[in-house]
Amino acid sequence: MACSPSPAARGPGRESQNSGVPMASKLHPPDPRREWVPRQQLVRRLAGGDAKLVLVHAPPGFGKTIAVAQWRSAESERRAFAWVSLDRGDDDPVRLWWHIVSSLQRACPSLGGEELLALLRVQVPDIAGRLLPSLINALAGLLEPVFLVLDDYQLVTERRCHQQIELLLANLPPPAKIVIISRADPPLQLARSR
Repeated sequence: MACSPSPAARGPGRESQNSGVPMASKLHPPDPRREWVPRQQLVRRLAGGDAKLVLVHAPPGFGKTIAVAQWRSAESERRAFAWVSLDRGDDDPVRLWWHIVSSLQRACPSLGGEELLALLRVQVPDIAGRLLPSLINALAGLLEPVFLVLDDYQLVTERRCHQQIELLLANLPPPAKIVIISRADPPLQLARSR
């Protein structure tokens, strides 16, 4: 499912700028498999919440990623999912946001991702001051909801990355929600989001 912008968010023709290319394998959830144990009750619980943050955390091997992938592929689910499989390299704020914006652009082509990525192509990107406000405004212009899934969030340890995710969460507009999959509680101020 692709997201649509509100009429006010649609602008004149967008210019495409070529720069770095995200690894496509990082932007895809696992494909459903027959051998997966069905988790209908858990999927219903995940899909039924209305919080702007969904945190799925458990030790390794508990099927966290599979549960969220089953939610995403459930027949009843009609919302768009932007998926980022994080790795240790995503501890860099620019790389982290490059993958996040690229994933959101794949899920919602009308988001204006190229304009957002252009903000990361400058020598010293201002993520908190320019990129995040622009991303929040773009998300607010969507007519349909989107879930941003950050899988293996425990691999992100850079304090600035956590602060930037907190800033996004604090200002996340209603069409968007964040799903964090992690082996432990992330070092975010979660009390308000819970």
